[in-house]
Amino acid sequence: MEINIVKDLGDFYLVIYNNGNKSDVPKINPTNRDYRKVQEWLSIEGNNALPKYTLLELKDVRIVEIKAEAGKRITEIYPEWKQRNHMAAVADIHNKELIALKANTVYTPSEDEVATITAAQTAKNQVFTIRARSNELEASLDSMTQTQLEAFDPTNDSNWI
Repeated sequence: MEINIVKDLGDFYLVIYNNGNKSDVPKINPTNRDYRKVQEWLSIEGNNALPKYTLLELKDVRIVEIKAEAGKRITEIYPEWKQRNHMAAVADIHNKELIALKANTVYTPSEDEVATITAAQTAKNQVFTIRARSNELEASLDSMTQTQLEAFDPTNDSNWI
């Protein structure tokens, strides 16, 4: 099997062979036959160990992390049970309004119902703000270098301000 690609993953190399097979080769054992083959391959002009991720792969990883962080932040402020309860309560109020409309009458929501609608609107606005920031963070990745992407931490609160 001929080596096609070598990725430097820190303590080991990920070796990808021409036939598509892959193997992890630890760097800590220079007497290892596979390690020596990697070193021999790297000594050939033009052969270099690639970073763990290419720029595009790292960008994809960061996008997944941003989406996960956005989801975490949304459920922290607006847990799923609360989302379902608000949707059910608002749907009940809307059903009452529809029944009144069909009967050619006017339905006036109670103070509690108005408070429920207001709370649901507030939560929705908070969720949309987090989603918008998530989209902005994802778009900002396009202008980042490999080094900047490697250093980017989607969990850092300053990214979400």
